[in-house]
Amino acid sequence: MRTGSTQGTAAADGSIKPAAWVAGSPAAWLDQTCRGLSGTLAGIVVRHMPEGGAYVLAAAWPGQAAGLHLLPLSERCLAAREMVLHDAGGALVVAVPLPAGPSSSGPLAGVLVLEAETAVLSAADIIAAATVAARYLNQIVMGNLGAGEDAAGAQLRRQGELLRVVCGPAVFPHAALDTVNWLASQFDCTRVGLGMLRKGRIVLQALSHSAWFERKSHAVAAMESAMDEACDQRRSVVLPPVPGLRPALAIAHRAAAGGMSVCSVVLAGGDGLGAGVLYFERAPGRGFSLAEVQVLEQIGQSAGPVLEAKDQAYRWLGGRTRLARARLLAHLRDPRRPALRAGLALGAVALAALTLLDATWRVGADAAIEGEQQRAIPAPFDGYLASAAVKAGLVVRKGQALAELDTRQIRLEAQRWQAEAAQHESRYRDAMARHDRPAGALAQAQAQQAQAQLMLAQDRLAQAALTAPFDAYVVSGDLTQRIGMPVEQGKTLFELAPLDAYRVIVKVDERDVRAVQPGQRGELVLSGMPGQRLAFRVTNIAAAEAADGRNAFRVEARLEQAAPALRPGMQGVAKIEAGQRSLLWIWTHSAWHWLQLQLWKWRP
Repeated sequence: MRTGSTQGTAAADGSIKPAAWVAGSPAAWLDQTCRGLSGTLAGIVVRHMPEGGAYVLAAAWPGQAAGLHLLPLSERCLAAREMVLHDAGGALVVAVPLPAGPSSSGPLAGVLVLEAETAVLSAADIIAAATVAARYLNQIVMGNLGAGEDAAGAQLRRQGELLRVVCGPAVFPHAALDTVNWLASQFDCTRVGLGMLRKGRIVLQALSHSAWFERKSHAVAAMESAMDEACDQRRSVVLPPVPGLRPALAIAHRAAAGGMSVCSVVLAGGDGLGAGVLYFERAPGRGFSLAEVQVLEQIGQSAGPVLEAKDQAYRWLGGRTRLARARLLAHLRDPRRPALRAGLALGAVALAALTLLDATWRVGADAAIEGEQQRAIPAPFDGYLASAAVKAGLVVRKGQALAELDTRQIRLEAQRWQAEAAQHESRYRDAMARHDRPAGALAQAQAQQAQAQLMLAQDRLAQAALTAPFDAYVVSGDLTQRIGMPVEQGKTLFELAPLDAYRVIVKVDERDVRAVQPGQRGELVLSGMPGQRLAFRVTNIAAAEAADGRNAFRVEARLEQAAPALRPGMQGVAKIEAGQRSLLWIWTHSAWHWLQLQLWKWRP
């Protein structure tokens, strides 16, 4: 198909101009039509060129590039010479043929393709609008006045009306009943039945002029048998036979007809097979002509996919599951789909490998580094903070000063007690010189008391300077902003952790803690050291505690070898080896356990 020009200007008022203004200008007409039809997404006009006999793209909206995806549907319409529908997922695409004249065998004048949103317009409204627009385009704009109500025009009009009837109702039972009632009135039939394929056999779904029918009646069973006969042969069956039509077995049709003229037409399905059967009955002596059978077959080709889609959408979950399974089996048997069979075979092999191959199951959880022991440095007495040399996060060496308390008051007390001790000793010597034993004993006791107070003051002076008892990492304590503030005796000022002894705290979820035992090995990767794995061994499983809204057990482990860059408080992810399991179990057991718990929760 060649691409032609899309030149043309739109009218400012958005209305469709009369024939004198738009004659011979499909581009301008298409622009006005698409703008005036709510929900239109795209549209094209394909036109036949008598000079070369080819079809060209005469117009596209909103632009030539935007309508290229509609060209394949226009080619299908040209090949089928009838209206073609396509569900584009939220939009409906309608391709309407444009007959060139009374002759139905010559080339078509072109094709109109419109794409519109089904959320804005119903499918029936879109089909109706496309049919009316195609008739106006063909007769007025493109000048094919001879393509009016001839055989081709009447067939197109009837086809558009049928599709509006089929697409109108939202649910399948209503659409089926409207379809058989319309067909009965259009083709002067006493009864029209619609049967759809169910589990390999046809089941009657709708009967004209009957809102309800007895499914187990003999007449319904006979009609379904006749439909099965036509569906099995994938061809139309007519009684009395029609000259020029391929002969077909009609045993079930003779039993169901009871002297009536009958015709069964197979509905086309989306998978290329029959989706159902339309069964027509007329009074005796009023048989079906070859032309009527051909029209009915075209109706089956047009309405079949729409009815099949509505039928599938109306089914329950079980019916849809069986349908999907049947389609999958049909695709697997299709020789044109080797990739599907290969993909399913590879999937089966992969599933078998995941089930049979074992791997080490490792319980993963958040983890943190702590010092194996932590030394608290408390305030030795009530006083005031004089200085602070370190804070949390620093490494200190043994004997390094941490902080110092104010000693001015203690020094004054020491000097006072030292003076009192000297005074009492002098009084003691004087008493002994006078041989005054009671006075001497009293002076001696007072001197000893002063000496004790002096020693206490000197001890406090020695404790005022806080030093590190070993090489350590300062875990907590920042007194740099509290210089001069009072401190209470016994209050912790610093916490120190040794540099060569660490432990790992793993917070294991309660769903996995049953698989963790003391002595198991594991590996730890820290956020600050992502390229290094630290081996550890579980030593203890402590009590549970809440963590991030879930219940987790505190599992303690010892590092087999400490790294120089380790610091208490570093966090990461630990994985504990908990035995051998299949790969499928390792990847799915968490979801399975969750599902079991939810089922138990909702179980009455």
